[in-house]
Amino acid sequence: MPSVSRRARWILAILAGLVALAALAGFLFVRHPIAVFEGLGRLTLQSAGLARHETAGPRRRLVWWIGGSGPVVLLLHGANDSAAGWARVAKPLARRHRLVI
Repeated sequence: MPSVSRRARWILAILAGLVALAALAGFLFVRHPIAVFEGLGRLTLQSAGLARHETAGPRRRLVWWIGGSGPVVLLLHGANDSAAGWARVAKPLARRHRLVI
């Protein structure tokens, strides 16, 4: 039986790592879908150039995101939602507007 080359072992190790990472991501999504969605939304808002700010509120912490330049656009989310809901439109809007989410 021919031996497996060093390159093939590296490829197999990388593929095994990717499969393990995908399994972990799937497990986390099944166990905590809202937290995963919010985390991806935060990454998207950061990649759009927005900066996260927070302060203590009367009942819980208040978080908002600011970024972009131009006329100010205020994006509000509904009850029991988060700024992550605006993640898909934040990057195009931030090109021409100063966003407050």
